[in-house]
Amino acid sequence: MKMTKEHYDILKEGMQKALEDLKQKGINNKAEFVNYYIKNNIGINPKNRACFDLLRASKINNDNSTRFICDVLYKYLNDNHINTALNKIMNEI
Repeated sequence: MKMTKEHYDILKEGMQKALEDLKQKGINNKAEFVNYYIKNNIGINPKNRACFDLLRASKINNDNSTRFICDVLYKYLNDNHINTALNKIMNEI
């Protein structure tokens, strides 16, 4: 995996928090979140879309994740690299 451990850990922490925040909206766990995307056929690849949407919902350094993705990650990664990390994170959280 090309993503640094430091950046991986930052994403993982943000995504875990975003998943916890979804409980207030009635989504109780990761499986419910991902299955909603699959059941409703959201995106070309619903599992990948769920990963990226959870990342987008996360806060990094008290800011939305877009700034971190654009300013930090895209300097040395592309979407495939980020997707690899997101899939691994989703298996761990």
